[in-house]
Amino acid sequence: DPDAGRLRAAKKAIESTNLSEKVTFLNKSLKQLMLVEESIDVALVSHVIQHIRSTDVHGFFKRVFRYLKVGGLFLIETSHSTRANGYFVVNSIQNNKLITKEIEEREFNSKALYKKETLPAHCFTFTELEEVLSSVGFSIVERGVSHELSKVPILNKIINRDWLINVHPLVQDKFGSNLYLVCSKSI
Repeated sequence: DPDAGRLRAAKKAIESTNLSEKVTFLNKSLKQLMLVEESIDVALVSHVIQHIRSTDVHGFFKRVFRYLKVGGLFLIETSHSTRANGYFVVNSIQNNKLITKEIEEREFNSKALYKKETLPAHCFTFTELEEVLSSVGFSIVERGVSHELSKVPILNKIINRDWLINVHPLVQDKFGSNLYLVCSKSI
């Protein structure tokens, strides 16, 4: 992780498991890593690709593919678009409130948008990601959505909405604020 604070939190979480000897933490971006090709069993990217310029996503996936061993898994979780197409937003805090404004793709990709007080994000559809991942050589093993909460809080305690919205891909396309994909590097 390029963020030292998040890396410290991840290390602390792993220390409570018996996986400490199997996990290596590096305070670097993927571009800075000097990894050997086909040396990683699993790559986890949680809420990262939504902040990568859309022009760089394909190259990012190609680098991950190159580092994974054959049969290795690539786990992705990101912001989900429940619309027919993906879209772009910029988030900011104003007067202690989260403000989300929809923007054009060209604005999302511009360097001017990346300031400390803003956080641009790309909300992906399954189709967008699956097409890019397949073009790189990944096979999709599993897909799903999460964080579907009712506006009526008591319903969230009664109904497992995340389970319910994952019963069929057509339902997954329309619900959930996050999507996840489990991909495999085939021969």
